[in-house]
Amino acid sequence: MLAKVENGVVAKWPCTVSDIKKENPRTSFPSPFPDALLGDLGYVRFEYRDRGDFDSEFQEAVEVTPTIVGGVAVQTWEIRERYSSAEKSKILSDKAAQALIDADISNRKLRDDFLSETDWTQVADAPVDATRWASYRQLLRDLPNHANWPNLDEADWPTKPD
Repeated sequence: MLAKVENGVVAKWPCTVSDIKKENPRTSFPSPFPDALLGDLGYVRFEYRDRGDFDSEFQEAVEVTPTIVGGVAVQTWEIRERYSSAEKSKILSDKAAQALIDADISNRKLRDDFLSETDWTQVADAPVDATRWASYRQLLRDLPNHANWPNLDEADWPTKPD
């Protein structure tokens, strides 16, 4: 790939030998095209570069005019913030709040499933220790009052009786 240079600044990129031939329709060029002619025609080699690491949620990589390094036009990227710091803080705050809501919904569903799965233990003729199972079920019902709710660790959940 090539880049067109005008007044010492990259003016067009990327370019190909076809661009040179279009600009010089009455000129015959050898094949393969020799690098020695590039400078005379206002072109330099062009090198693609990776954008590098950036947070695509809050930043964007914008291609800017390539810089010439050692006679080669090097693709250049500028990392720009998508949001002001106040907007970013609001987005992060909203995400944290949504994560709590999602954890609450998920844990309530799991707790309700555990309660449903153990309904049978509360019938009069169930072959289990009804008191232990009733205590377990009450602990499940009390989970939303737990200090860690809704961010429960495995140890925060009551242990199912044997």
